[in-house]
Amino acid sequence: MVGILGAGLMGKSIAVEIAKHGIDVKLLSAQRHLSASQLKEEIEKIVSRMKVVNPEEVFSHIQIASDYKEFEGCDLIIEALKEDLVVKRTTLKELISSISSNCVFSSNTSSLSINDIFKDIIPLENVLGTHFFNPPHVMKLVELSTLDQTSSNTINFALNFIKGIDKEAIFVKNSPGFVVNKLLIPFINEAAVLLEEKIASAEDIDKAMLLGANHPIGPLKLADLIGIDVVVAILKTFQKNNPQLKISPLLEKMVLENKLGRKTKIGFYDYVEKR
Repeated sequence: MVGILGAGLMGKSIAVEIAKHGIDVKLLSAQRHLSASQLKEEIEKIVSRMKVVNPEEVFSHIQIASDYKEFEGCDLIIEALKEDLVVKRTTLKELISSISSNCVFSSNTSSLSINDIFKDIIPLENVLGTHFFNPPHVMKLVELSTLDQTSSNTINFALNFIKGIDKEAIFVKNSPGFVVNKLLIPFINEAAVLLEEKIASAEDIDKAMLLGANHPIGPLKLADLIGIDVVVAILKTFQKNNPQLKISPLLEKMVLENKLGRKTKIGFYDYVEKR
């Protein structure tokens, strides 16, 4: 049994990907105003986009939890909350006060330190990072980040779990951004600067990387997929270690205007369905 703490886009998508492989999942939303029926409806949309052969089988392995106590007995709990250290730590403290489980705890963080998330809350021998990529049903990679204290049993369990859901793991140092985002997010930031300086249009910037670098998706379209707010949050984390990093004002303006990409139907591109 896997518990997923956080039912945003990634939390729901990871839940579906795990359930697709016949593993039972308990999904708990940090936004308690979301009803079980709303979450189920959103999960159905994700499954329909994946074109799963037997969607009912997937649904049968996903349970919407309403309380932390329902995570008791899970073998693995994946934290998939918003990229905010205070939110993550506060929620984990509430969770651990409600259960007595000695299971493996992991975080889907894309930029924060695994140590900073879990220290003084959960024994560090039981924790690691399992960073999935969006969309999980397409992206094969999971960045596996461990601490010096992470036990070999925890690492072996995580590796077997990742293989069991048909993913591939790479080991990365517990460092902000790990490998992919350390390369990718500054790249997106530079693409936003090019647009802001009117060097080229969004479409042509993306086309340049598709046709000139053989990338499967352009940086601005990818930013819309990730979420502009997530991109900015990661950049701010990087900025703490590198004060010389300048975040594109355009990205910050888009966050203020709630132009976050696909999840708000508008970002660098417009995703409102035309009728």
